[in-house]
Amino acid sequence: MAPQYGNAQQVLGPWLESRRDQFFVGCKTLERTQDAAWDDLQNSFKLLRTDHFDLYQFHAVCTMEELDRISAADGAIHTFTRARDEGLVRYLGITSHGMFAPRVALAAGRACSISTR
Repeated sequence: MAPQYGNAQQVLGPWLESRRDQFFVGCKTLERTQDAAWDDLQNSFKLLRTDHFDLYQFHAVCTMEELDRISAADGAIHTFTRARDEGLVRYLGITSHGMFAPRVALAAGRACSISTR
């Protein structure tokens, strides 16, 4: 589920609310800065009527420049790790598209240093 998919979150939220414990729920964001990603995460919680996600992903990270932005001092990686540390998300991930996707994904693992619990 993602904010970019029209009104999908608004439509799914009321249905999901009473069934949340039955599903592995993932969400993603196109935001690359810490504050914007936090706002996007909070909005998705509200619209999907849940207080946590099983998976939260950086969506469509297709260039090294985007990856640099995410891992910068004010980058969204800080929102992601905060959310994980606060128990708001269980797993963190990244999606990428295009011919540079393998390169970007490999570099993301190294640059972001997201450790597992």
